[in-house]
Amino acid sequence: MAKTSFEEWQKTWQSSDALLRSGDVSGARVLLSEVDHKEIPRAQAQPCAQLCVRAGLFHQALSILLPIVHPEERIKDPVTDAELATYALALVKIGSTDEALQLLAKVSDACPEKHLHTAFALQGIWDYEGAFVHLSKYLSLPGLSDYQIAVAEINLLAAMIPTSRLEAARSLQLDLRKSFAKAGWSLLLKNLQELSCQLLIRTDDLSEAKTALENIENEFGVQESIWDFFIAKWKAYVELRLSPSSQKAREKMVALRAKALELRHWESVRECDRALAQATQDRDLLLKVYFGTPYAAYRQSVFREAQTWLTIPDQFVLGSASGRLFDLKRAMSVDQTIQLKPGQALHRCLVATTADLYRPLYEGNLHAKLFPGEYFNPLSSPVRVLNVVKRFRRWLEEYNLPLALEVASHSYHLVWRDHAANFGLIYAREDATISTKEELGSSVALDRLSKALGGDEFSSVEAADVLQVSKSSIVKALGWGVENGRLIKSGSGRTTRYSFRSP
Repeated sequence: MAKTSFEEWQKTWQSSDALLRSGDVSGARVLLSEVDHKEIPRAQAQPCAQLCVRAGLFHQALSILLPIVHPEERIKDPVTDAELATYALALVKIGSTDEALQLLAKVSDACPEKHLHTAFALQGIWDYEGAFVHLSKYLSLPGLSDYQIAVAEINLLAAMIPTSRLEAARSLQLDLRKSFAKAGWSLLLKNLQELSCQLLIRTDDLSEAKTALENIENEFGVQESIWDFFIAKWKAYVELRLSPSSQKAREKMVALRAKALELRHWESVRECDRALAQATQDRDLLLKVYFGTPYAAYRQSVFREAQTWLTIPDQFVLGSASGRLFDLKRAMSVDQTIQLKPGQALHRCLVATTADLYRPLYEGNLHAKLFPGEYFNPLSSPVRVLNVVKRFRRWLEEYNLPLALEVASHSYHLVWRDHAANFGLIYAREDATISTKEELGSSVALDRLSKALGGDEFSSVEAADVLQVSKSSIVKALGWGVENGRLIKSGSGRTTRYSFRSP
């Protein structure tokens, strides 16, 4: 079979790029899917992977760059900044954010993609402060095209709003409105108008926001794009804020929630629940929103919004508080009839798939939770994840638990079955577990660890999972335990294990 010539490669890339620019993503996917990534010359690997990311072929992008980023044997030319940055962006898209950030940290600060892709990764985990910093660095670099600057600036505006840089945001959105209109970037302009309405809402200019939203609908009409959905969502949000007791306003928000489910736009489903809970002061619904996100910054914003009428308890029961209760942190039911080994694969799987009650868990994210410290391999990691998922499903069936782990498009979603009335999951408030330096440097942390793990040996990663603390925090706690004679340490490096000294 004859090898593909350079000219043929160029034609494929150019055709794919043209299809993507015209909005024909499916056409580009077909064209790129026909490429044998093993044949791609090194010089063409990064451009092809970049096109695959734009087309939504994230696993293919990873497969193309895997032999360069993680070579099994030493390669002639080391990995470039562009290759690392593109590989990291594909990781962000499959949910493997921590690994992506580790790789991006190795990229030179002079590489624009380092800062742009880092910002995208941080926005995905609600770290808008960090995203703002990296977008600012990106915009300070020379050689960017007008369109690259426009994309970065609209993301900068999106980061300014939740970080309360409201005056700067007002000024930027006025400048962008002029430049986008002049350049004819209609999609960016629509995105900008939606962000402008968010800015008005954030500053409590609700009447002005309502007028602005109505003007957008009058100017562009009501279509079926995602941006039109966002406009409709914010319009319903404003109406509910202006008239929280209005049954009509509540029904509109419920309808928008149903539409968000249909579109599989999970963050909008979350935001609709938050708005409804706040308007109706529905305690259980708001606690579901609060405990049902893995992002501390989001929880803090929910807390600030509801603190006048709601006290966040130390724990929350999802499901039936009068049925069988399973404590997620302790890895066992209250009556101890259902148990998992704390920190082991099945416990990790349960904790990971229950951490977000709205958004499905992407494959890369689940892999990172199941196999911490290991890089995602697009060839072998999906199989390893699926093997754990199969064992987890058997565990659910063994105890007849009303939960099912659904798999679709490289994502995992834990859903409740019809007989859920007799079962509940206990969530612990994150800052109510092990949060202070005093607790981490005392017997408090070890007492909780001993109660959960008993006499079994354990690793630092398993201990961190049980106590729900960071790696650096658990190192302090375990170090204190060894120094004070409560723990025995054996092995070194990744083989280090701990056990409790017999009394």
